[in-house]
Amino acid sequence: TSTEKYTTTIDANGVYTGTVKANQIIVDSALVVGGSSYNGSISVKDAGNAVKVTLDRTGITAVAGKIGGWTLGAKFRA
Repeated sequence: TSTEKYTTTIDANGVYTGTVKANQIIVDSALVVGGSSYNGSISVKDAGNAVKVTLDRTGITAVAGKIGGWTLGAKFRA
């Protein structure tokens, strides 16, 4: 609405914003993180702010949840 204030800034240094909700994001191509020049990552945290999954250029690290019917937990961690 006309009373909303937008505080998101996207520039060469990154993206700076308040809260971004999933329904505010429109992607028409693949999201790419990392590569030979950048060591980017994506992390998913639980309600207690603990990291449960990280995706980066070395692979996927998951410490909880399910993948293909396998339940991840302490007894499955290496």
